[in-house]
Amino acid sequence: MNKIEKLIKELCPNGVEWKKLGEVCTIVRGASPRPIQKFLTKEENGVAWIKIGDATPGSKFITSCEEKITKEGS
Repeated sequence: MNKIEKLIKELCPNGVEWKKLGEVCTIVRGASPRPIQKFLTKEENGVAWIKIGDATPGSKFITSCEEKITKEGS
C-alpha cells in the first residue's frame, strides 16, 4: 500500500471517487513564470510550486515538489 492509499484509508474510510485531473480543473500548458526569490521558501507551510520536473516517469501521482512559495507569493 503506497502513501496515498494509506492516507485515503485513514482519512476517507468510505473511499474516494477518482476523477481525471481535467474533470476538476482546467489544465493550461506553457512556460512557468520565474518565481521572485523573496517568495521562495523551504517551510512546510509553503504552497507547492509544481513544475513538470516534479512529475516522475511512470508515476501516477506527484507526491513532492522541489520548490515552494510563500502564501504571500501565491
